[in-house]
Amino acid sequence: MEYLTSLGNCVLAGSLDVLYHHEVLAPLSTPVKVKYMGVFLYFGWVLIVKVLKNKVYEPRHWFPLALVDITDITEDDGELIFQIK
Repeated sequence: MEYLTSLGNCVLAGSLDVLYHHEVLAPLSTPVKVKYMGVFLYFGWVLIVKVLKNKVYEPRHWFPLALVDITDITEDDGELIFQIK
């Protein structure tokens, strides 16, 4: 808790659907397993949490924004598209 207060005020909070993909270890095959997580943005930091019962959040990943590269993607590239045969 002391660490969170040292980050200052939360700028933005929301939900995040996380999909892990690796060509060999975790190939994309149906059904796709997506994890529901929460994300909090602070000035200079991102905190990703596991959402537990009773509005309890368990921190899983946190990193400084200075280490992040942001890539602008087109709308089509950002979607998972499946074709059922």
